[in-house]
Amino acid sequence: MPIYWKCLSCRSLNSLSGKVCSCGAKYPGPTQRKFVVQVTYKGVRKCGTADTLSQARELEVHIKETLIREKYLGTSKTKESPTVKDFLLKQYLPWMRTNLRNPEIPEALLNKWVNPLLGEKRLNQITVEDIERLKGSILSAGRSLRSAQHILAIFRAALNKARDWEVFKGDNPVSKVKIPRFDKRRVRFLSREEVEKLLEECRKRTTSNNWIYPMVLIALTTGMRAGEIFRLKWQDVDFENDLIHIRDPKSGENRVAFLAPEMKEELLSLEGERDPGGYIFTNSMGKPFSAVPDVWKGIIKRLRFNEGVTDRREKVVFHTLRHTFCSWLAMSGVPLHVIKELAGHKTIQMTERYAHLLPDVKRKASERVWQMLGEA
Repeated sequence: MPIYWKCLSCRSLNSLSGKVCSCGAKYPGPTQRKFVVQVTYKGVRKCGTADTLSQARELEVHIKETLIREKYLGTSKTKESPTVKDFLLKQYLPWMRTNLRNPEIPEALLNKWVNPLLGEKRLNQITVEDIERLKGSILSAGRSLRSAQHILAIFRAALNKARDWEVFKGDNPVSKVKIPRFDKRRVRFLSREEVEKLLEECRKRTTSNNWIYPMVLIALTTGMRAGEIFRLKWQDVDFENDLIHIRDPKSGENRVAFLAPEMKEELLSLEGERDPGGYIFTNSMGKPFSAVPDVWKGIIKRLRFNEGVTDRREKVVFHTLRHTFCSWLAMSGVPLHVIKELAGHKTIQMTERYAHLLPDVKRKASERVWQMLGEA
């Protein structure tokens, strides 16, 4: 076992299976524990310390990865840093495919923008000027400020991971470059009339291969994200208590949504066997959807919701349905903390974007003061 707890009295190392040191001292309390990690690989030993057992186990994995890289990939501290292209190809992209939920987009952006410009440079030779050139090439190609921000953030994360793995030392040059900032939040939500038109069109265009009507209805009545809808299984729907259990959402915290009568009726009407472990919505291949069905774009075009709209924040997309759910809650006077729980926002700051839609309580309070002053 490469992980040991350190005795506070004699400083000796003890196996995790033993709770009493040879000197008679007992296993330290939670606030006093120190763990030592010792990993040996191919005759080379590395050590480290941690304050908790979970940190020690993470450190053990990290040390093992470092020793293996130094042995086979030549990323030892005494050797030259790899090129950006080699690091991405041999280390970062394989790690990303294993650890990120949707690695395809960042991988494509790194290959399209970073590798052509900086691929042959070594990690420890990248300068702030190089990152400025990268930013300039993105913007000069006609990409938006949002795209530049997104691509630089992806590359910054890659270089941060290279530092964590001790592939190179020093500051992350991306952190020293001013990244364009702007309010990217969508502001468009649907009116009641638009929702009626949308549901009517979706109902007409729904088939057993796209399920667009129930998908749109569930988004409007629960505020669920597209990915959460795609991953819904029959076992997640509690028809008896009219609840939907949303598991493993983007925020990381499971939550519950309430099943509207219309949605319950729609789900119960779906044909086919309701296998508890099976997905509710599947495509023609019997697989869960990985993207909004293509019929959605045709519906939005037919309804002309985006006709003449150039600002992406004003365009109607599938996520607009979630935004509509939250906006309608706010306009109905639902408190922000309740909207936060229903929407599954990670922080209240994410919910505060709907504060301006709340009934004008502040104005009414001010008017009361004005009235009192008038009566004085």
